[in-house]
Amino acid sequence: MPIADHNSFCPIIEGIGEVTFGYIRQLEDDDQKLFFLKKRLEGFLIQQIDPVSERSQFFSPFPLTVLTCVAVETLGRVTQPVTKLEKSGHKKTEISKLVSVPIYGELDKKLTRPLPQGFKKSMQELWPKDKNIKSIKSYAELFHSYLRTSFMHGYRAKNVYLNANLEEGWVAENGSLTINPYWFWKEYKRVFEESFEKIFDKKEKNNPYRINALAYLHRLIHE
Repeated sequence: MPIADHNSFCPIIEGIGEVTFGYIRQLEDDDQKLFFLKKRLEGFLIQQIDPVSERSQFFSPFPLTVLTCVAVETLGRVTQPVTKLEKSGHKKTEISKLVSVPIYGELDKKLTRPLPQGFKKSMQELWPKDKNIKSIKSYAELFHSYLRTSFMHGYRAKNVYLNANLEEGWVAENGSLTINPYWFWKEYKRVFEESFEKIFDKKEKNNPYRINALAYLHRLIHE
């Protein structure tokens, strides 16, 4: 059942006031719809996670990492063709991975590189009973399977560890990844802005980012 009309869709916007689901449902202009979608994600997602990233006030690298993983999948569901993936017969758990991995890859293009065989071998030695290692193709997939999934189901690290003082964004060594959670959040926000620049771009007639974002919004307000 759809979310009731009176519920807030995004934070109050100066000059407009309260924006409800009912207000969004009556809009016909795609640019307006996408404007409010961005305001929703900025107000209810980014601006509410940002305080956790302020190390001088809250040193919370573990919660920040979990919240960034949530943000990654959310952006993936906005920019990727979820309905098409569902119709292709993918399970819900598969869709989570399929929409998230491209976003992880945008954090750093190096994350899209195939896992070196030496790294995989070392990883298998660390987790000899894990039969899924062979199927992991890239560092981006490792982010999803061993960072996001492991944290979400038990709040524990599995082969992707945190170091808030890491000078680099992430390093791969001895069959494991180490990431700086503050780099993770900062780069996510960059990818978020770049994604919406693509979403708002009307030069390309069949812009997939724009089509997918409108499809996400339609499902959000009608399903």
